Amino acid sequence: MNILQNKNIATFNSSANQETYSQADYWRADENNLIDKYFINHAARLLIIGCGAGRTIEPIYNKGFKDITAIDIASEMIKFAESRLAKKKIYGVKLMVLDGADLKNFSDASFDYVFFPFHGVDYIFPEERRYRCFKEINRVLAPGGILIFNSHNLFFPRFLKRYLKNKRDHNYICINGVGGEEWTYHINPLLEYFRLSKIFSRIKMNGRSRLADIKSQPVNYKEKILYFLPFLDKSVYYICFK
Repeated sequence: MNILQNKNIATFNSSANQETYSQADYWRADENNLIDKYFINHAARLLIIGCGAGRTIEPIYNKGFKDITAIDIASEMIKFAESRLAKKKIYGVKLMVLDGADLKNFSDASFDYVFFPFHGVDYIFPEERRYRCFKEINRVLAPGGILIFNSHNLFFPRFLKRYLKNKRDHNYICINGVGGEEWTYHINPLLEYFRLSKIFSRIKMNGRSRLADIKSQPVNYKEKILYFLPFLDKSVYYICFK
């Protein structure tokens, strides 16, 4: 495993990171809207990759999903997820330490839905392993299955400034997280769409701002731009169909 990937794992296993993520107790509007729109079969087999300390598991479970498997490469995050679920009296969720780029524990067509929340795929290093992750997800998805994930947009002005000023390795930019250095991938949204189209049968792309508060019409200048040009948003969601 690459040295920068190991740095990311060490950061997420750090005590400072553990304290921050163990207390995270929010459910984003964009996440909620996407799950409600695309993950409509609550009896489906659902895989959450990069579950961290379990922030997204409880709201998904409370929607009626009961066949949930949640994985993370950071062992300390899984410990906190186990503790969180026990305190909330949420039972039956299968938790395991596993690399999202190597889903060797799962056979082909094991899941109907895969959710990789909050830019988690951007912490997989290097780029080759990142795209191996998508191929692995496609393998474990059943026919008609759906993947939802989001990524940092390189062309968002604040992120482009990071790219020009911070340490970087190709499209990976070093930022100072709560537990130390985090190396995060930043996408070219249209190129990402093209690459994903070689793996999945159909792709939809949406900006996070548009999804956070779904309206019939955008109400201001910024919303109008991001509504029609989601690839300008700071965070871009992809909905990938097998």
